[in-house]
Amino acid sequence: MKGNCEICGNEIEITMCCSGRDCGCLGLPIDPPVCSEKCYEQYIIKRKNEAMKEKLIELIGFGMEPERSEIKANQIIVLFNQMIIDKLKEVKHREVTFDDISSLFISL
Repeated sequence: MKGNCEICGNEIEITMCCSGRDCGCLGLPIDPPVCSEKCYEQYIIKRKNEAMKEKLIELIGFGMEPERSEIKANQIIVLFNQMIIDKLKEVKHREVTFDDISSLFISL
């Protein structure tokens, strides 16, 4: 099946598990819909940030309007990511590259 890379939008061939009726997956792709190793790394970072955001909304959102808790969660994630970049700079004594960040996130 033809589809698009979830990160860059390039057209790719996606292998689906089933038609959507054959098992419990409801027709999800077997592998992440990405076109390259670089897009895969960005996909993992994106998914981990999404999971962190969901958990933060759950933790801080009690009694708060949904839009407000989502904004707060996004602010926390930005601050968290900046702290990671700052710490990597401190440890590596140089500017941090995307490869530094992606290897850290993939190892989490």
